[in-house]
Amino acid sequence: METSAVITEGRDLRGVATILWRRRWVLLAPALAGLLTGIVVGHPSIMRPLYRASATILLEFPQPVSRDLQGILPVSSAQEQLPRLQSLMQSNEFLLKVADQSGLRDDPGLRRWVEKSRKQYPDMTIEELQDLRLTQWLREAIRTARGRAGENVVVITVADYYPDRAREIAQNLTTGVIEANRSSQLERVRSLHDFSLEQLVVYKQRLSEAEQRLQEFQRGVASVVVNAGLINESNVAEARRLRSEASAALDRLGADRDARRTALEAKSTAVAAMLRGRLGAPWSSLFEEIRDLERAYAEATLTPGPRVGQGKETAALVIARKIDEVRDAAGAYLMESGLATSAGLRDEAVLAIVAEARAEGAASRLATFDALLDSYQARVSGTSQTETTLRRLTQEVETNRTLYNAFVQQIASSQISEAFEATKAAGRLTVLEPASRPMKPFKPNRVAVAVLSTIIGLALGIGALALIERHDLTFRDARETERALGLRVIGTLPQVDLIRKGARNGSFVWDGVRLATYLHDSPAFQEMRRVALELRSEADGLVRSLLITSARGGEGKSTTCVLLGAAAAAEDPHLPVLLVDLDFRRGALGRVLGLSGEDPGVIKALEVRRIEEPWFQRTSLPNLHVLPLGGHVAPRNDLLTYENLSWLLPELTRRYGFVIVDSPPNVPVADALIIGQLVDAVLIVLKAGSTPRHLVERGVELQKQFTGNVRGLLMNNVEELMPYYYNHRYYGYRYGKRRTS
Repeated sequence: METSAVITEGRDLRGVATILWRRRWVLLAPALAGLLTGIVVGHPSIMRPLYRASATILLEFPQPVSRDLQGILPVSSAQEQLPRLQSLMQSNEFLLKVADQSGLRDDPGLRRWVEKSRKQYPDMTIEELQDLRLTQWLREAIRTARGRAGENVVVITVADYYPDRAREIAQNLTTGVIEANRSSQLERVRSLHDFSLEQLVVYKQRLSEAEQRLQEFQRGVASVVVNAGLINESNVAEARRLRSEASAALDRLGADRDARRTALEAKSTAVAAMLRGRLGAPWSSLFEEIRDLERAYAEATLTPGPRVGQGKETAALVIARKIDEVRDAAGAYLMESGLATSAGLRDEAVLAIVAEARAEGAASRLATFDALLDSYQARVSGTSQTETTLRRLTQEVETNRTLYNAFVQQIASSQISEAFEATKAAGRLTVLEPASRPMKPFKPNRVAVAVLSTIIGLALGIGALALIERHDLTFRDARETERALGLRVIGTLPQVDLIRKGARNGSFVWDGVRLATYLHDSPAFQEMRRVALELRSEADGLVRSLLITSARGGEGKSTTCVLLGAAAAAEDPHLPVLLVDLDFRRGALGRVLGLSGEDPGVIKALEVRRIEEPWFQRTSLPNLHVLPLGGHVAPRNDLLTYENLSWLLPELTRRYGFVIVDSPPNVPVADALIIGQLVDAVLIVLKAGSTPRHLVERGVELQKQFTGNVRGLLMNNVEELMPYYYNHRYYGYRYGKRRTS
């Protein structure tokens, strides 16, 4: 059974870093714009600085009254003072008073607001509009909160655009709060004193009523004492223990009785029936006596000494004798009646009768204990209810007497009136830290504004980067390219460092030194070497002539020709390799190799229909030659015909073992379509991450339509997208350095 593995390809951190570096301006531009915007917005001319002045007030805890009155007198706590202060500072009357003291009515901004709002509020006078604006503004500017030092510390803060005015408002707020608190305290002194006098009369009346109810109850109810019974508080635990033992004995004897009944039933149903109904058996009266003796035994165990002439020891002996009498009577009866025909059956029946007697005696003992315990519980319940009522009435009297005495003592010692007049009972406000002039604004935080703007710009840049990458219509991956175009990517050419550095200095020429550097185990050489070996392999058909084209210009065809030709020549020194420039419009092969443009070349050969050896120009590699366009005259496109190329290309292939042709792009012009029919194979070059998909697809479609020898694709500039693929350090070794022993 075959199984298919699905491989999910992800982008590693280096790939992400490459994308960020390639699109760095997409990230940096919004971030820099955000930083600049934050700096501009944070300027004082745009965002006015806001100053904050604060004052700290200490709320002294109220002087405690007596503990008996704490739940009755309405004394304020520190937790109740803060909401009261906040409510005071939000009232219109208080805020307008603070505004007048601080001179806020003379503020130019207030006048401008009133002028603008007169049309919106035509029914209000100028003074009413001022009051409306001042109360709104002060409610927004004033904040109160508990301080860090404790719950009795209150911090009042005022925010304003002017530091001196913020300090003045905070001072006036503090003064106004203290004065208002003192006035409210004096009012509370009077109301609380009156309340204490009223409560004194109320609790005096309650005390008298409670004492009267207690006396009536005591006269009507005699003292409740648990009467002398067999069970009392001293032996109730022992009675419960004996009852548990009796219950266990009944369970044991009852099980023995049932077992013997079952065994007797199996031997003789008639004898078993006699036992169940007793049928006037002579031992029935003995059973009744045994039950009476068990009751007497239970009562004797709870009474020290003998009772009714019998102690518990005497009762136990009598019970044993009665059991023996039952055994004798049962044996005699069974023998006379003839019900038990055998001695074994008779013995089994006697044992069953004795087990019955013992079980009934145990049941009588257990019932006696239960009756005695129930009687005790009934007596105790009645006594408990009486005592509960007595305790409740007594407690009610004591509570009312305590409260009455507390009010008398409180008023007599003037604790209530004098304490509240001294402003201690309701709490006293003290300025712990007066308001001071703020030295620097607390808003706006320009650094935070700049950082936030930069972060927003960076986020926008990341979003733009993700959008651009998502809608990127280029090929960036070899496998993706193969799936889309149906052609194999036989080579992925990285960006050559020599070309990158040379492009910074102007025009680039592949001279001998640069070719030697390229051939010195560079990443590009290793890739082109692999491509050359594949093209020269006989497994897929030996390629002697190769066309290199692309869908548009600027894809790197000429550079690819040079690198592939040099790699093939270096790989096989005995293989003559020829580079042919058939790009009549923008021929660059001779220029990139630094060759002379005056010597004859392809144009001259097509004009005269012959090729002379001096026209093949040499390079630094002995087996690598070049046939450029040649001449300074304008190229003649009429020479690039199928007939002329049918003569030229076979002639070149006859002289050289490997011919590489550089042609124009196949989408703008049809030259590559003609050349492709006369060569062994065609390679299409595309620039990874640059060439649009639709253009590459069109170029491949055209080339396949005219020729069936498209060997594959060669992706250029792959290192921009996957740089570590061509870094030997990624595989554990490095390019370009050899170890010397």
